[in-house]
Formats: sequence, structure tokens, C-alpha cells
Amino acid sequence: LMDNKEKSMLKYYATSASQYGVGLDTYLAYFMQISSAEELLESRRDDLEAAAKDSLVRQALFEDMGLSASDEDVDAYFKDVLLVTDYTEYSDYYGMPYIRMMVMTEKMTNAISEQAVRL
Repeated sequence: LMDNKEKSMLKYYATSASQYGVGLDTYLAYFMQISSAEELLESRRDDLEAAAKDSLVRQALFEDMGLSASDEDVDAYFKDVLLVTDYTEYSDYYGMPYIRMMVMTEKMTNAISEQAVRL
């Protein structure tokens, strides 16, 4: 999970760097005063660990609530929430595990909201 979080962070900054037409190390040095990707990851270690723990807590809640994200759920999420029918670009960038987590988070939020209204 930590490896996934690290890769996601580096991909985010690499994408930002490419928008400026520079490499990751140049971007980090110029915009963040950080000398390398390794230094970035080390400086954000606490944030990455917190994000990993958050993912584990959400996964436990999903399982406890009996939630899952089928292909149909993912299709409906993109169509109804993001108003997109072709989400290939999203899945290529974020990966399907992350997208399924987004969909399950939406389902969990809706289920909790519905229960709160009934109370």
C-alpha cells in the first residue's frame, strides 16, 4: 500500500513537471526546493503513512458495510457523478483499484447519509 501511495505521489509530480516541460528532479528543485524524488518521499513520509492508514480504514468500513464496486457501479458513477461515459483516461491515470475505492467511498457516503436521514 505504501508503494502504491509513493508511486501515485511521484506520478502526480511527474505529470506536473511534464506540464512545465521539465523532468521531475528539475521540477522538484525549482518549485519545491527538493533535490530528488527520494527526498520528496522522505519529506512526505508522514502524509503517505496517514493516507495508507486512511485507505485501510475505508477498506474495513467497506467490508463491514458489505460494499463493493462492480463494473456496473463504476460505469454508473462516471455517468451520474462525473457525467462521463468513457473513463479510459481516468483508469489509465489512476488505475482501477483507486477508481473502485472512489466508487465505494461514494456508496458508503450515500449509505451513511440515508441512514442518518432515517434517524
